[in-house]
Amino acid sequence: MKRRHLIAAGIVAAGIIAVLAVLATLPESRISKVTYERIKKGMTAEQVQTLVGMPPTDEIAVRDAGRMSLHAAWTNPDGSGFAVFVDEAGLYEKTWYDSNETIGEKIRRWVRWPWW
Repeated sequence: MKRRHLIAAGIVAAGIIAVLAVLATLPESRISKVTYERIKKGMTAEQVQTLVGMPPTDEIAVRDAGRMSLHAAWTNPDGSGFAVFVDEAGLYEKTWYDSNETIGEKIRRWVRWPWW
């Protein structure tokens, strides 16, 4: 009986270690709260893009009350990310938005299931 419990505990421990190993190898996204906090008012769109290390996932130029501005957003696959609003004077607003993905949806996305 004790031997069976030890084997079961070993299998559970090996499973936990395997999951942690897989999670440790996942690439860390540059689209993070840390990167968002480093973005400061007055930065140019080019400075923000250099800081993030990749072009925005969505970008639009807007003319509002005679003022031309650029709205750019960087979004992770889970829906989290941030948007910046830049005009001729530089960045004037930034917004962070959290993921609304459930843990089940995260797991399905990580294992790419269903495969069809």
